[in-house]
Amino acid sequence: MVNAKSVECEILDGPGKFDLMLAIFDGKEVVFTIPALRINARIYSVIAEDGSRESWNIAGAFKAAYDLGERGWKKFSGYYSTKKRTGILRYAA
Repeated sequence: MVNAKSVECEILDGPGKFDLMLAIFDGKEVVFTIPALRINARIYSVIAEDGSRESWNIAGAFKAAYDLGERGWKKFSGYYSTKKRTGILRYAA
């Protein structure tokens, strides 16, 4: 098996708790801002990281916000704080 190189980047801004909930239950796409780029994301999984109800381990798929097609979605996982609206996003290069 070949190991893919993993890329990690900082989430500078993202959705609030309500929009994150809609992403899970209604399939709404949310927007995250990472350095120099805005991305659209589809959230497939949210797991509470601790008991604060503000820290989440997330997983889903993303693509650049300017890409209008259905191709180019990349799977990701990461950590996200709905209180600070910041976090870390990891994906295969």
